[in-house]
Amino acid sequence: MKKLLYILFSLFGTGALGYYFQEDIKALIGSNPCKEVVCKNGGNCNDGNCDCQDGFFGSNCQEMDLSKVQSLLAYKTPIDLFKAGVPLESLYGKMYKGGLIFFIDTLNKYDFSGMVAAPKDQGVVKWGCDQELKDNDPHLPPLGDLYPYLLSGRKASQLGAARKNTENLIALCLEENTPAKLCKILGDDWLLPSFMELNLMNINLHQKGHGEFAAELYWSSTVFFKSTDILQYGGISHDFGHESIRDVTLLCELEPDCEDQAHVRAVRFF
Repeated sequence: MKKLLYILFSLFGTGALGYYFQEDIKALIGSNPCKEVVCKNGGNCNDGNCDCQDGFFGSNCQEMDLSKVQSLLAYKTPIDLFKAGVPLESLYGKMYKGGLIFFIDTLNKYDFSGMVAAPKDQGVVKWGCDQELKDNDPHLPPLGDLYPYLLSGRKASQLGAARKNTENLIALCLEENTPAKLCKILGDDWLLPSFMELNLMNINLHQKGHGEFAAELYWSSTVFFKSTDILQYGGISHDFGHESIRDVTLLCELEPDCEDQAHVRAVRFF
């Protein structure tokens, strides 16, 4: 309709007829052609038409170009895109909430929607945190509350354990520059991944060429007891070079020349 009016104006746009016809056009299209136009997904109205952000199209920018996943993530969640038909493989490794996507809860099993890993390592450090744990220590939570997370069992290893594991490690470790504390340099919600989370980072990021991981050892927040008598504990790491579990602290006890170091890569929930 608007295009037709402009064509007519070009034909009759001179003289008295043109003046009155121009006034009719203004009345029909109004002084603000964007007044009734709603542009979605960050689009902007320009002369009555929507200029869409990269990855969106349609009269109101309501349609998505599913081939432009990274652009779409500026306005849509990973779950939104998965439900719209974007495969998980196309979402892994994309930047979201300051990190690289490596897990999405498509089955709604957890109290979080997914996880991202920091784009680069936070350092290469020793495990540290080698003090003995003693019950009734005023600086520590009750040991009974910590057992499920300090044992290298289901709770400490599982997906979603990073938050509780990291909280415990920071509470337990008096040393500075430990793996858990390095993660907090990025912010309070950055955590040291559990072993299962670290394994998913290896599968969905490192093995697919995302994230510039080293083909070396990475610390997890899953730990084990070296001695159940004195409650000493150490960290379990994942070898990104050999796709295997390695208990670095224990290996270093057996190998005196071992440097007892591994990479640190933080994660966060979204």
